[in-house]
Amino acid sequence: MERVPNAPSPTAASVTVYFSTTFGNRTWTRVSGGSTAWSIPVRDTSAPAISGFYAYTSNYTGAWTYDPANRRLYNAARPHFQTVRTGSTCVDPVTVYVRRRVVLGGQTYTLQRGPLNLAPAT
Repeated sequence: MERVPNAPSPTAASVTVYFSTTFGNRTWTRVSGGSTAWSIPVRDTSAPAISGFYAYTSNYTGAWTYDPANRRLYNAARPHFQTVRTGSTCVDPVTVYVRRRVVLGGQTYTLQRGPLNLAPAT
């Protein structure tokens, strides 16, 4: 978050990733070294709906770092998760949406991006 005061610290934060329903229900695992400050993403039927997509949300409960020179807040740990699609290979880009949510001083701030294309690793 940019242009924010040093206090108060955020009281809630989450990231929601939307994957096409054609991939079915996804199961997520934490990648080695991933911080437990982020919950493992789970299917979230309470997230705002995007037609043709399932929402998976991870919540953050860790510490925050403040950069006074730039008036920015950073979460102190990054999420590291994966979901594996067995039985087929992704050869085309995968379309996703990403929604970030932070509560600061009782005010909810949300940023949603998408559609975004994830290309297969080469």
